[in-house]
Amino acid sequence: MNKKTAMLKLAKLLSIEETAQLLGISRATLYRWMKDEAMFFPEPVHRDNFVGFNEADIRKWMKIIQG
Repeated sequence: MNKKTAMLKLAKLLSIEETAQLLGISRATLYRWMKDEAMFFPEPVHRDNFVGFNEADIRKWMKIIQG
C-alpha cells in the first residue's frame, strides 16, 4: 500500500468506484446524482488528483434517503 492509499484509508474516503458500489449504482448514475440538486448528494472531496467521498457522509445520506 502506497502512502496516498494509506492516507485515504485513514480518512475513510471512498473513490468514485467504491461509492457507486456501496450505493449499488453505476458510475454514470452517481455522476447524475451529483449534478441533481434535488438529491442533496454529499459534496465530493478533492485531494491532489483524487476525487471521492467521505464514507460517513455517504452512509448518513443513505439513511436519510432510505427513510
